Amino acid sequence: MIDLIYCFLYIITGGFVFFVFQSLVKRKSPYSGYLLPLAAYLILWQSWSPVRVNLLPEFVWESEFWYSLYFCAHEGMLMLLIGVALIPLLLDNRSYVENLELPAASPEYGYEGFQENSY
Repeated sequence: MIDLIYCFLYIITGGFVFFVFQSLVKRKSPYSGYLLPLAAYLILWQSWSPVRVNLLPEFVWESEFWYSLYFCAHEGMLMLLIGVALIPLLLDNRSYVENLELPAASPEYGYEGFQENSY
């Protein structure tokens, strides 16, 4: 039963990452493609991890080296894809800041505009 919960947890997490990917595509973000490998990995590979572990040959379970190597590679790939998905946070987005336009001064925004002082 816990294996089924684990499976659905990763499918839901991968679906959420895919939803974030789609919303970034709608915003025309150039960095949306970094999320797609993580979503695919979570849904297609990580979600059936408990089933896959049960299908491993017996020599993997008997040898501590192969057992450790399998799980380190498995979790290492997940951490690598999470790191790739977070790369856009490190990239400079100054082009978006330069293109922002401020609303015009109007009374509806609570700003009357610049008034010259007559001293």
